[in-house]
Amino acid sequence: MADRDTDNVSVLLNNGDATFQAPVDYGVGIYPESVYSDDLDGDGDSDLAVANASSNDVSILLNTATPRFCRL
Repeated sequence: MADRDTDNVSVLLNNGDATFQAPVDYGVGIYPESVYSDDLDGDGDSDLAVANASSNDVSILLNTATPRFCRL
C-alpha cells in the first residue's frame, strides 16, 4: 500500500492462514503514487515496483530472504 503522506510503502506479510503480520514500512522516496507486483528477479516470489509522483524514480522492493531495496 502506497502512503503519500509518509513517503512509505507498507507491506503486510501473509501468514498463510487468512491472517497477516503487522505492516512493515519501507521508505521509497517522494510521494509514492502507484505500486506494481511481479516476479521482477525471476526467483518465483512477487516483488514490488513503486512509481514516485514527484520524481523520475522507480523504487524496487525485492522479495528475498533478506529484503533488498533499490531505486532506479
